[in-house]
Amino acid sequence: MKDHEIYLGFSNEKQDEYQKYLINRFGNKIEDSIKESNEKIKHMSKEDFEKSKKDWVHILDDLSKLWKRGARANSSEVQKIIRTHYEWLKKYWTPDRASYAGMGEGYTGFEWKDVFKQYDPEHPKFAEFFAEGIKVFAEKELS
Repeated sequence: MKDHEIYLGFSNEKQDEYQKYLINRFGNKIEDSIKESNEKIKHMSKEDFEKSKKDWVHILDDLSKLWKRGARANSSEVQKIIRTHYEWLKKYWTPDRASYAGMGEGYTGFEWKDVFKQYDPEHPKFAEFFAEGIKVFAEKELS
């Protein structure tokens, strides 16, 4: 895929800003993950990328339904969706325990507000639930 297709919905400036944010937050060690992600995305077909975007929405929708029903982040139902999220994420990069949990914590930041507001207009309650589910998964399943 070409850069303008990869970051559909994001300007090159916004993508650069996001990558700088990640480097500032996690240090230079994140640069390998950014490179891995960029390489994987470049080898995706447009159809694969579109399917991946739909899969992301399904993950959020499914998780949101459980959150609204009061499910706990460590429940088997939630953890099944978090596993799906982790497998989905590996299409872009392969996080370890610390980086996956850190990514979850990042979901509670202001920069994700627009992504999650359709699930939780009072952000960050849904994002905190998602992050907690990721933390539980990372601690139990990843090394």
